[in-house]
Amino acid sequence: ALVADAEADATALRLWRFAQRDKLAQTTGSHALDYLHVRIGDLHYAGRAGLPPSRAAAADHYRRAQRSARARFNLALMHEDARQYDL
Repeated sequence: ALVADAEADATALRLWRFAQRDKLAQTTGSHALDYLHVRIGDLHYAGRAGLPPSRAAAADHYRRAQRSARARFNLALMHEDARQYDL
């Protein structure tokens, strides 16, 4: 479930920008980067924090979080939703 907290959304975006610029995975481990991929995927899916709603972008971020059970679960839900509505 998505947390509706604008401050948390803004923090996630700041961390994401830091991770891209300073290669967060090299300094803190890949789990932190996986967490951020899931979080940014959630923001894309819901169209929050100034990001456009995009299922394709959300799925891309979920796929990049290879070790995250939450990312795999979110992808499975998206797949099931697409099958249900023939998307």
